[in-house]
Amino acid sequence: MNAGTFYKALSYACLYKAEAGAADIFDADTTVSIVRESHVWITSLTRTLSRDDARELLDNCAELGSEEDRRNADSVVNVASEANVELFKKMIQEGDQMCEELKELLAPEIVEFKIRLAEQDAKLADNAAKLADKDAKLADNAAKLADNAAEIAKLKKLLAEAGIKE
Repeated sequence: MNAGTFYKALSYACLYKAEAGAADIFDADTTVSIVRESHVWITSLTRTLSRDDARELLDNCAELGSEEDRRNADSVVNVASEANVELFKKMIQEGDQMCEELKELLAPEIVEFKIRLAEQDAKLADNAAKLADKDAKLADNAAKLADNAAEIAKLKKLLAEAGIKE
């Protein structure tokens, strides 16, 4: 980055303010953020994350002390891992040293996933029990129909023996 880049970014911000119709360009708050390619928290938000950048991201996460910073870092890692699924899957499969930190960062999501999976399993088991009950009722009804059919056949036979036609 050089001075020209800085002034160009600043001029875009001023043009934006001027187009917005503000009476005084510096009357309202405006923020200009210039990010260089070397900042790992920003560059990890891409679909082309390299293995070294992924390791650097996980290293930086491991060094964070506050719970809020770790929560924010967790969000960045989640986005990075979703955008670079194959890279993170490969790192996990190869037993990469950083994967333990990745698993630790993703632990809340894994627990949430396991809870949802258990809930779905419970629903499936409940539905299976309901289907089994319905099957038992259908079998019971089929048996009753068979008994009724046998009773009707017996009565028809008795009527026929008595000489009464249907």
